[in-house]
Amino acid sequence: MEAKPNSSSQGFTLIELVVVILLLAIVSVVAATRFSGRQDYELYALQDQTMALVRQIQVNRMQYNGVNTNQNFILATQAISGTSTNCLGSVEACRLTLNRAEQRSDVVLSENYQFIITANNNRVSFDLLGNPTSATVEGGNIDIRISTLDGSNSSWVCINSEGFVFPQNSECI
Repeated sequence: MEAKPNSSSQGFTLIELVVVILLLAIVSVVAATRFSGRQDYELYALQDQTMALVRQIQVNRMQYNGVNTNQNFILATQAISGTSTNCLGSVEACRLTLNRAEQRSDVVLSENYQFIITANNNRVSFDLLGNPTSATVEGGNIDIRISTLDGSNSSWVCINSEGFVFPQNSECI
């Protein structure tokens, strides 16, 4: 009698192997994004919050017709602890928030990042049209640099001489 070939072959077919490899690739990509850290996302979230804050202070200044003696219309940075400037907002908002007197919407706080404004004494004031009145850097833009405390990662928010606020991945030109 002739032996029949075994109908149950051992091993995986090519299609099964491809499916398993694709599933492993998908799982590894999802896992890698979960473990890559939140620092990159935080930096861009702070950039968006900073742009919204600058626009809010500009609008507040445009709605106020009095003399600019109110510190709520000056964008500034202040230190929460040590020498890093972790509070960005109006002078009054940073002062009250840092003293824990009240929580305000016209402030951005971060313990892991610092804010640096390239204007007079880290401050920017606005006129009634929302244009910055502080001295600007060469090219007419004011830079707000958002960086990690060690300076390894940074993003910028730029304010041009007409008051337009936009994000940047490097220094404003």
